[in-house]
Amino acid sequence: MPERFPPSTPETPENETTRWLGEELKHYEEIFSFSDEDLRSKRILEIGAFDRRFAAALVSANVSTEVFSLEPALAVESGAEPKKGYARKDILMRLMDRLPEKIRDEVEKHTIVAEAEAIPVADGIYDLVIGKSVPYSSHKQLAKRIIELLRVGRDVRFYPITSDNRGDYESAIRTIKSTPVIIEYKTTTEDDMPMDGGIVHIKEDVLILRKGS
Repeated sequence: MPERFPPSTPETPENETTRWLGEELKHYEEIFSFSDEDLRSKRILEIGAFDRRFAAALVSANVSTEVFSLEPALAVESGAEPKKGYARKDILMRLMDRLPEKIRDEVEKHTIVAEAEAIPVADGIYDLVIGKSVPYSSHKQLAKRIIELLRVGRDVRFYPITSDNRGDYESAIRTIKSTPVIIEYKTTTEDDMPMDGGIVHIKEDVLILRKGS
């Protein structure tokens, strides 16, 4: 599905940004198959958090303040050319610059600047870990990332899983021998989309991983 962008002008009223964050929270709940109650009072990590909209949405809606955002591209200096696969710093900060100070401070306080393959936290610290459209360069990197996320989280979810990348995830999971994994797929997005070549049927799943016994 196309990326959704927040209000982008400095003149945007604060309530318009808050309304957009509410819509974005509903979008996350739909694609990752959870509700407010699933998130309430949970310690959550989003990897590849981009502009940290998920954390901002949860804080704005008073659902959770224990939501952490991992985004390695924040380490890139403003104006510098980002690494391949990284967003520019000015794009990452566009939403933060329009948030009320209290929400921004809460999100900034829980931001982690690191790669998802080496997260500087203790084992099992998060109730939920999510990754939305996070790029990867190889099966080896993806497998290492999955191992790390299962180390730090009890429930790990990736979206979207499509016919294009499902084989990559399944291959990566098969290489994990040290950690038994419970695997579940749920279709959370399915629609007919008009494209240049006609109507295309879109089906996207969320992949849910939990440690097995």
